[in-house]
Amino acid sequence: MIQIWWLLAALQVVPDPVDLAVGDTVQLRVLQDGRVLSTRAWEGRLEQPNVVKLLPGGRIVGLQEGYVLMHVRAGKEETVTLVRVSRTPERPRRGEIRLNVGEDLELPDADRTYRILPPDLGQVRNGVLHALREGWGLLLVFRGERPAGLRRLRFGHPRRATYVLPVTEASRFFPGEDNLFLEHIPAGVHLRFGSLPENRLHVQQEGDRLWLRCERPGRALLWLEIQGAEGTQFLARPIRCLRVPSGRTTAVLHLGVGKRITFPLPSAVRVRLQGEGVHLRRSDTHVELVGERPGVALLLVQGRRGPVRAVPVVVGLKVERPVQTYWLPRRELGRALKGEVRILGDPRVRVAKNGQIQSPPRLRVQPTVVVEREGSHVSLTFLRQIPAPVQKWRPRASARERFQDR
Repeated sequence: MIQIWWLLAALQVVPDPVDLAVGDTVQLRVLQDGRVLSTRAWEGRLEQPNVVKLLPGGRIVGLQEGYVLMHVRAGKEETVTLVRVSRTPERPRRGEIRLNVGEDLELPDADRTYRILPPDLGQVRNGVLHALREGWGLLLVFRGERPAGLRRLRFGHPRRATYVLPVTEASRFFPGEDNLFLEHIPAGVHLRFGSLPENRLHVQQEGDRLWLRCERPGRALLWLEIQGAEGTQFLARPIRCLRVPSGRTTAVLHLGVGKRITFPLPSAVRVRLQGEGVHLRRSDTHVELVGERPGVALLLVQGRRGPVRAVPVVVGLKVERPVQTYWLPRRELGRALKGEVRILGDPRVRVAKNGQIQSPPRLRVQPTVVVEREGSHVSLTFLRQIPAPVQKWRPRASARERFQDR
């Protein structure tokens, strides 16, 4: 009866118990009556937060060796699971290549090409992998232009560290926006970063923040090498640069005073304007925007059942810098606002002069835009909601099938 008790519990944590090594990360899933809950529908509480840390998105990372109980609560129901953290295993991970600095390894080179991240970690020449320095990384395998696989790399004997960095959960971005990817980089920590392919994603560090901007639609891989007194950590994150529906290379529509633009209007789509400086004319088949005077407006587009999408329209003003995007939930912009401030989009959002944000749990309009205007210059800041994880439906197995799997 004890072994199949988890089949009868209303609230379950998978895996249970949680076993991981120092520096490893495990994705947790919480089930309620057999249904997978989103990460926003449950909350976890650790009795000893110095052993592990619960990250956004339901991930848990091992900080030091030990045991800890984690209480998971969803609504009025609560359960407890055991988390066990062991020392970093000395055996290689599955699919990991280990070499000492200066050693070589012959690779199969038939119809394959290779890339190494970070690029100065090693090199591949004539099908031979050569370790140049100590550290962790990735070996990417290509057949022609298409990815064909990857292998983890460990060269030498680097000291593994786990830096808990406030990285955004978002992984899909629009071209033309500066997205805040990492904030509050700890003092004494040095970042090295890059992307592949290099011409698709632009990454830049400003003080204790890391920004990224999509240059063109497609998929990219962002890599980070974090070095500090505790050791080195290597991270890689797949990024998807979305295609703007209008086909333009920027998420902001620029319009001159007295100029106009026309685009088709599907029958099931509703449009309206919020802001100033733009006049909207519509017919049964088309929509026309006319720039009347300098200002900023928000073109709100909504399908029959879909969410409200917004496109900023700037008339006769100069945008000072690329659009910066902050992903909610967050409570501050980290800077003071300048000039005349106006919020376009969700009317429930409030942004104070000191940058403090008050926002509802879910935005009705995305993006909601913070407009800072000083004379003929304007700055735009986008507020977007991190999308909820998509839950794939799977048929529930019978009790006999679940028992046989165990």
